[in-house]
Amino acid sequence: MRYAWRVPSLGLPSYMKGIVDLYDTSTGWIPIYDKSSLEGFYMACETSDNQFKNATIIGEIMTALVEYCTNENDYDANLLVFMLHYLQRDVNIGFYSIKRKIIQIRTFLY
Repeated sequence: MRYAWRVPSLGLPSYMKGIVDLYDTSTGWIPIYDKSSLEGFYMACETSDNQFKNATIIGEIMTALVEYCTNENDYDANLLVFMLHYLQRDVNIGFYSIKRKIIQIRTFLY
């Protein structure tokens, strides 16, 4: 209804109804930042909207990942380690790989 107020051409429905959406998550609820099996394609996905505040740093991580892979580095053999500027800490991007090992105790706690 509120969206219809903002976009009058939608009109107001004559009966109550809702909109449903699905979460796009990985098995462990940890997003995937990785290269694709298709050459030249990369992915930042399965964040289930909890990562929207991290968009800036994820953009930097993905830039580093693309540069790393396009400079003839074998990402599957030697995972990228990314330095967080402000925290002065390293992050192993392999933790976010599509090929990562599922941590059973954390993933299936419930």
